[in-house]
Amino acid sequence: MPRSLVFAFLASLAVSASPALGQVRVATWNVAQLRGEEASIFAVIEELSLDDRYGPATPLTVIVMQEVQNADFQALLAGLGAQWSAATYTNSSEDNYGGAQACFYRADQLIEIPGGHADLYTGAGRRCDRWQFQLLGYSDPVAKFYLYSGHLKAGSSSSDQAERLTGAERILEDLAELPADAAAIVCGDFNIYSNNESAYAALTGELIDPFGTGSWGGASNAIKHSQSPRKVASGGLASGGMDDRFDFMLTTPTLAQGDGLSMNPGTLHSLGNDGQHYDEAINNGNNTYYPSDLARSNTLADHLHEASDHIPVAADFLLPAELDVAGEAAIGTVIEGASVSLDIVVSNAASVGGADLDWVIDSLAESGTLSPGESSSTVLNLQALVPGSIDDALVVDATGDLVQHSPQTVAITGSVLSHAVPSFSSDEQVTSVFLPVTVTANSGLVVESVALRNMGWSQDQARLDVDAVTGGIAGVVDPPTSLPSSVAGFPATLSFQFNTDAMSPGNLFANFTVDASDEDLPGAVAYTLSVTFPITVQDNQELCEGDIDGDGIVDVADLLALLDAWGTSNAAADLNTDGMVNVEDLLVLLGDWGC
Repeated sequence: MPRSLVFAFLASLAVSASPALGQVRVATWNVAQLRGEEASIFAVIEELSLDDRYGPATPLTVIVMQEVQNADFQALLAGLGAQWSAATYTNSSEDNYGGAQACFYRADQLIEIPGGHADLYTGAGRRCDRWQFQLLGYSDPVAKFYLYSGHLKAGSSSSDQAERLTGAERILEDLAELPADAAAIVCGDFNIYSNNESAYAALTGELIDPFGTGSWGGASNAIKHSQSPRKVASGGLASGGMDDRFDFMLTTPTLAQGDGLSMNPGTLHSLGNDGQHYDEAINNGNNTYYPSDLARSNTLADHLHEASDHIPVAADFLLPAELDVAGEAAIGTVIEGASVSLDIVVSNAASVGGADLDWVIDSLAESGTLSPGESSSTVLNLQALVPGSIDDALVVDATGDLVQHSPQTVAITGSVLSHAVPSFSSDEQVTSVFLPVTVTANSGLVVESVALRNMGWSQDQARLDVDAVTGGIAGVVDPPTSLPSSVAGFPATLSFQFNTDAMSPGNLFANFTVDASDEDLPGAVAYTLSVTFPITVQDNQELCEGDIDGDGIVDVADLLALLDAWGTSNAAADLNTDGMVNVEDLLVLLGDWGC
């Protein structure tokens, strides 16, 4: 916690949502060398984007396919449409063993990292391909993932099972060479018959099966099956009915923890499988995959029946939460004790459907959770305590490890001034003064100046403004007509006006209140000072009898006036009032000289 600041916290939530879906939809499908009807194949792929059985419809982002032969690769890419791109494709004489692995992706959602591709031999003339992708619009490593597609040895003999184990181990060896906590999705037609197979045990020893590791056999597990949608073999497509789970989508633990890019729980499924067609063709009778739309379900089931002898397996993956922090944190110049509000907005910039953001500001012991597209407006009340410059930071972090753009720092800058110190003295703070004044009645306007200081001023201290001076005796003893402001290192002058022509001999008291304040900055406070003048008003004649011309002093001008009236009865020059201006009057004037 910065020494110069104390934070108080208030938070309110303002929700805003993006219309885009924050999910990546991944599918795997054995297309059986495209032996099925072309129109049905592409109808099934289109339905993968429209599928809203296990969550909102989400555009298919990436699909891996098994049994794709050289001659069919370009036809697949062309049929998918202009928005699709092909990831790296290799075919090492794999057409002789069913075909190679292919991957197609939406370039408006993903970027392939070509250096992340690998071609792994898994036995029986077959290979597993690995691709690496980056989520478009994301830059952090949390938005990168690997995608595997494999086609392990078919058959139920012990030697077939051993060959599958060899292939599974080769995939796991490659996974072990990836960076720690790498995000990887391992898909394919693994031809594994039960959860008791060693290949399955090896894979699930390192990877997560979203369906769990229990048995998937029998009618009670029909919803998990992906082969075969046909009961009758035709055109090279295998029969058998829906009774096997050959097609898998497994993940590394990183993608199963619900933080960052992770599989959305409950979304893994076999497209079109309503769980009611165990050991039957998927289009036998009515299909209820979309419970409220029988016609749509039956149309999809017919396409699945004609497209391949496997059905696609798909799942949705949440986009990582994305921390975004905005706000003004330059507080400028304030005075100690000021309360300055800063509005810091913490947002989860992930698109709707992405992962939640758990954010925290440790220095405030405050935290919150934001759904994608939501923002939390955090009002920070800063109270400055120690004069000097502010160079602090507010760190906004995420509690999860897989959040894009986390942590973020908001710099808080500015300066804090101490209060002004108004004083009528330079040695100590004096806010009330008693200043005796002696004036002469009928001697004109007299100005009394009082020095006001901002005691001990430095660059880290507020300047002093005089806002008002009130009191006195109107027309007799009046406050200053000009008020000083921005008093800093030099004293200011308060000039009080004494109108002696309105005074009679005697004693007066004039009390003034001086209202002052710190300069106009947040945290400024007001001050009240007082000036009291006890005034002695002396009679003009009693004091200066020789002041013939009435200018308030006995000097040469008075002497010349007396000589000019010499020998006359001039009343002004007849100082001893004997009716004649003579030597007696001269003696009075000389005796009063300088008065």
